[in-house]
Amino acid sequence: MEEFWKQVDRFIQAFYSVPFPGWQMKLKKKKANCPAVNLVIQDNQDTKFISIDLIPALEMASQWPCTKKVKDLLEENEQLQLMRVFYFMAEQPPGRLNKETWKISFSHVEKEILNCHWSPEACRRYHMKECCRKECLKMLDDLVDALKMEYPQMLAHLSSYHTRTSFLHTLWEWKNNEDWKPSEVSQCFSRVLANFIHEVATAHLTHFFLPKCNLFGAKFFPPTKLKFLWARLREKEGTTKTFTVSRKKACSALVVNPDMSWPIMITLGLMVLVSIVIPHITL
Repeated sequence: MEEFWKQVDRFIQAFYSVPFPGWQMKLKKKKANCPAVNLVIQDNQDTKFISIDLIPALEMASQWPCTKKVKDLLEENEQLQLMRVFYFMAEQPPGRLNKETWKISFSHVEKEILNCHWSPEACRRYHMKECCRKECLKMLDDLVDALKMEYPQMLAHLSSYHTRTSFLHTLWEWKNNEDWKPSEVSQCFSRVLANFIHEVATAHLTHFFLPKCNLFGAKFFPPTKLKFLWARLREKEGTTKTFTVSRKKACSALVVNPDMSWPIMITLGLMVLVSIVIPHITL
């Protein structure tokens, strides 16, 4: 990790500069036993504009068993290509002795599944415009983020991976385009939220790719805090329509300054450059 941190620092010092006067990219101080290297882009007033976590990953050239749900949501040619590789990502779980731990990651498959089901091309062929799948997932993420901000200690175990996994299960149950009409976003989000609440209530959220793993099991999520989450979600369930309407207003009212889109594009480019350049830097 020390070597990884040094190489990222060398990259931004020697190969990269933010193309805005007064803007800069900084490498934050390394945290003990933390696998993430944190980069921040600050504007000319030293306000943090965006933060990026770079985490080491090991690419494993080995085929993994494709579950029925994955097969149902992907075309056969896509399955064969994606099943040829998976990744281990550095992780720092709780505990003093867990210093070198890696977790299995299927992020590349998750991304492909979601892209297949809400890509503009696929949606417009059926709805003449984009479906509401992406909006429903964003609303569920926003709801969970708001709860985590309101109850940071009680919901420390809750993450976006829980909402994404729950959404993938809902997507499998409702995989047809007619189930996600843009004009029925309120009903669709109610369905997504109800499914998530059911998984919390039953303390059963299976990993989408490893069905034997229960993400809401007592080993991963304390039962008392899961009950607390269930109570808060039930309170929010009655305000689904209000939440949906406010989300739509927020989306429609959002105006992105053209100048602000550049840092995002730069950040994406930086991540690609880091992945290409760093492995070839002579140690």
